[in-house]
Amino acid sequence: MVAAAIIWFLAIVPARAEPAKVEVGIFVSSVYDLDFYEETFQAIVWLWFVHDDPQFDPLDSIEFTNAREYERLESYGRFREDGRRYVAAKYRLLVNQGWDLADFPFDRQELEIVLESVGRDASQLAFVFDGANSVLAQDLTLNGWSPGPVRGEPKVFTYNTTFGEESTELLSFPRVEFSVPLKRDNPKLFFEAYIGYLIAVLMCATIWLTSASGMPDYRIGMILAAIFSSIGNKHVLESNYPSSPTLGLADHLEISTFLLIAASMVLSVGCERLHLIGRDRLARRLNFVGIPILLSVYAAFFIVFVTAAATGGSAR
Repeated sequence: MVAAAIIWFLAIVPARAEPAKVEVGIFVSSVYDLDFYEETFQAIVWLWFVHDDPQFDPLDSIEFTNAREYERLESYGRFREDGRRYVAAKYRLLVNQGWDLADFPFDRQELEIVLESVGRDASQLAFVFDGANSVLAQDLTLNGWSPGPVRGEPKVFTYNTTFGEESTELLSFPRVEFSVPLKRDNPKLFFEAYIGYLIAVLMCATIWLTSASGMPDYRIGMILAAIFSSIGNKHVLESNYPSSPTLGLADHLEISTFLLIAASMVLSVGCERLHLIGRDRLARRLNFVGIPILLSVYAAFFIVFVTAAATGGSAR
């Protein structure tokens, strides 16, 4: 009797339907206009969808959730030999992108394109990433960058609203988060970006080569020149690249350089003060030992910060 009851119950209660699976792939044919101030990039991509769900039309049922603008340029579809529907479409995208420039110019970026279902929620539809066929174009070049392989991660995203639906449950939709890793590939950019700071350090180093006393004008002149060189370097960086919200390599080099300049100024004034009160021997000793110590400390911090950024760690 119990077995019969169970069989009867299973017969009258419909089984919960599995969401229809849609295979999604991407071909990135072009990436351009990486804008660090507007926090965007542009791309041209091909997307394809393979499925057997008659109610799913990818041309009308998807959106790019992190794109400011997107435009479908062309599309086509057919039935495959296995009976499943194949649809491919070409899009031009203007995508929002959060750049992390803390390790500039050794930074690594992750270009992200987020594709989401519209209308059909996660209980009805599930995306599957076609990783075997998702690639970058062979002729894709991005000046100053080395792109990595395309990655994709299917997810379910739950919104904190019902969008006015009758259901009291929050709505969840399937999405695929495509990503393309980028590594900056321009070795000379480091010297172009920080040449002003390096010149400022050399100017501070010349103080060590001068007499410990009797040359206040020369020393102050070198320090002022170092200050102007550092300020110029700072303005050049800010005009070309927005500052990071956290302390990065540029901030650490800037702070270290200005601290070196300030310490060199205090040391120079101290040596001159000792000369005026007749303690020339102590002034010479302070000059001979003080500047090399300052330069050594600066060099140690410089190496630590640059190595951390260059090896994929963090200057923060």
